[in-house]
Amino acid sequence: MIDPAVNNSIEEQFPEGWHMVRFGDMAKNISKRVEPSETNLEIYVGLEHLDSDNLKIKRYGTPRDVAGQKLLVKKGQVIFGKRRAYQRKVAIAEWDCICSAHAMVLEENPETVLPMFLPFFMQSDIFMNRAVKISEGSLSPTIKWKTLSNQKFCIPTIEKQKKLLNIFKKINYCSSQYRSVVDASSVLTESIIQEKIYLNARVKRGKLDSVEAVPKGWRVSSFGEEVDFVGGSQPPSNTFEFEKTENNVRLLQIRDYKSEEFKTYIPKTLSKRHCEKEDVMIGRYGPPIFQILRGLEGSYNVALIKAQPKSSDILKSYLYYALKSRSLFYVIDLLSQRSAGQTEIDMNALKNYPFFVPPLSQQKEIVSVLDSISILSTNLPEQDMKLHQLINSLLSNQDIGI
Repeated sequence: MIDPAVNNSIEEQFPEGWHMVRFGDMAKNISKRVEPSETNLEIYVGLEHLDSDNLKIKRYGTPRDVAGQKLLVKKGQVIFGKRRAYQRKVAIAEWDCICSAHAMVLEENPETVLPMFLPFFMQSDIFMNRAVKISEGSLSPTIKWKTLSNQKFCIPTIEKQKKLLNIFKKINYCSSQYRSVVDASSVLTESIIQEKIYLNARVKRGKLDSVEAVPKGWRVSSFGEEVDFVGGSQPPSNTFEFEKTENNVRLLQIRDYKSEEFKTYIPKTLSKRHCEKEDVMIGRYGPPIFQILRGLEGSYNVALIKAQPKSSDILKSYLYYALKSRSLFYVIDLLSQRSAGQTEIDMNALKNYPFFVPPLSQQKEIVSVLDSISILSTNLPEQDMKLHQLINSLLSNQDIGI
């Protein structure tokens, strides 16, 4: 039993307007089960439908898509991905629906937290870092409600929550606007790729079916005829180093294009395949399948393939955007081989896919437009991240005058 005097001493350490509570006093776990075949609800939300660090659910399935018991969700309740919590999936249900049993359905306790404060709090690093820490299991780490409910967090009082919530809502609005622009940029990019690179051609089963007109000076070919695809090599793992020296070179893996956190190096004598920053790289394995990458220099491993134009009249940047086509992605995704949870892209399907080559001057014009859109969509996520960092700062229980 905690000595009241000690407990009072601990409480006095909190900034004014903050106090310590159990998560089980902040939220209720709603665990009503539903058979998809017996429900009248029309929407099913799986973990695959949730985006990291995004409270809005932008896509969903139907109960007809799934089997086995699911969880009942009421409008306004919070869906939290309890499996693989490091993916940071928290969302607010905008309708009555059912959701994956690999999620928790939570509802705020109005005596402790205001409506909407709970999901913002759960998006924060304060909550997510704890969620990852208490997850159990190695392959698919999962959180148990009993463990989560006993976790203690320092949160603002109701009065202070009112002030913070007003700020959080404005931040969330700005974040949603950023995301809308990024989504629109993606749609615009694909539209330009189809119109300017593929000439709105009709492709069936990965083969050219028809095209209205091919401009003068263009040639219609295939990726296999115009591009060399050079696979990487896998050095022995016992040669890996983690510090840069003059005698080694960076070993590039698919993960390195997403994060600079884990850098690996190998002796230069073992470097069999090298790529420059402007080279176009393809992820051989998934998920996610068929990743088109660029921007790093080093020796690349067996999970990467370098796409190298066979002639100097094809810009690497033009090739990059041609490979980014969503239509091409769907063909590769459909035909790729899946086994033991891993997918390997079908290189024959890629080599046979039609490739349109315009004169260099037109390639440069197309690339210039697409690069401008890419810069916009690259910068906005950075700004969005800063908004989330602001929420983290506001929830760090520091007295900042709010």
